[in-house]
Amino acid sequence: MTQVLDWLAQGGPVMWLIAADGLIMAILIAERALSLRLGGRVLPPPVLLTDLAAVPSRVLADAMRADPVLGRGFTTLRLLIVVAPLLGLLGTVSGMIITFQALVESGGMPATGIAQALITTQFGLALAALGLVAEALLLARRRRLVETWQAQACARATGGGP
Repeated sequence: MTQVLDWLAQGGPVMWLIAADGLIMAILIAERALSLRLGGRVLPPPVLLTDLAAVPSRVLADAMRADPVLGRGFTTLRLLIVVAPLLGLLGTVSGMIITFQALVESGGMPATGIAQALITTQFGLALAALGLVAEALLLARRRRLVETWQAQACARATGGGP
């Protein structure tokens, strides 16, 4: 744990913002994964809205409520994913400013600012990459659940299923 805290401290103040972004992203990914995994037991299955006259109004109402519930949080997740590399680049710029200020003051080659710049960029880009992969997997799971529920609801509405 000390090594992680030291690593975060090496990245400078922006690194803590990136870490907070990553923590919120991880919590949201876990919540969405759990919600989508349990989705079939929590939400009523929606219906494919093809023949509205043949579909009971309760089934239609369930279908209209299900998709927004399943999609909850994805806009926030996308925002966190996109912000991570931007914060990393902000850390890079901050580190480069520190480096150039030190160069002007001492005439030497300080490594601290360069290290901060590279560490924050690395962390931000890594979070964005992992977040994008997780988001893609969660959206695919959401799409499969909606398709399954729509098929089941259509089968029920037309008298062909449970």
